[in-house]
Amino acid sequence: MTSSSTAHGWWRPRLWLSLAIVLLPWLVATGITGWKVAQCMTEAWQGRASFGWQEASGRIDQAQVRIVTGSRGGKAYEPLVGYHYEAGGRVWHSWRVEATPNYSQMQAQEVVRLFPKGAGVTVYHDGEGLSALRRGVRPMTWIGLVLWSLATWLLGAMCWREARRIVMRERAA
Repeated sequence: MTSSSTAHGWWRPRLWLSLAIVLLPWLVATGITGWKVAQCMTEAWQGRASFGWQEASGRIDQAQVRIVTGSRGGKAYEPLVGYHYEAGGRVWHSWRVEATPNYSQMQAQEVVRLFPKGAGVTVYHDGEGLSALRRGVRPMTWIGLVLWSLATWLLGAMCWREARRIVMRERAA
């Protein structure tokens, strides 16, 4: 014996299937956009923290532009700038130029031009092995944070609207 609320309420298989069709892609999409938001926030946090880091003298060991080809043929450019510095009685090695890792081809070439092999540089470090050659946050990090946040909210709003529409249609049936 089934009650009318069970037969015609939230237990309808078609309703759950319809909601799953909306909610599963939403979970995937918001997971990806949420991950990108978290990545941008981490870059911004570390970039802002770099203003309080200590300074040390360092030397550039290697400087070149690496081209990374994606699975779909797209290219990304990465300045490989290896350097070493001494802090706290230890010699540290790092490749990090700044908190924001994404570069265009021209930006990567400019970074390599600014930090040629053998050059003496000022290294900003936290005393625990995290370092950078530049302080602060690039504007692209803030732009990425805003755009990925908007994408997350837009996806959420669209899926919420669609889920509500499905529920209302099922209730009317």
